[in-house]
Amino acid sequence: MLEALWDRRALLVSGKGGVGKTTLAAALAVAAARAGRTVLLAELAPEEDGPSPLAARVGVRRRGLR
Repeated sequence: MLEALWDRRALLVSGKGGVGKTTLAAALAVAAARAGRTVLLAELAPEEDGPSPLAARVGVRRRGLR
């Protein structure tokens, strides 16, 4: 099932607040990276929402752009 998602150029996760968008987006990013895909995970949210759980540096590996 997930293999079909990796053919997409971009995945967008949206929905109401508190439904697990960030958790789902992070899980998809990890799965795509494990499948050998190049991943960029970005969160767009108003500042008044508070700090993002994605702000933590977990498993960050910097590489130059090709």
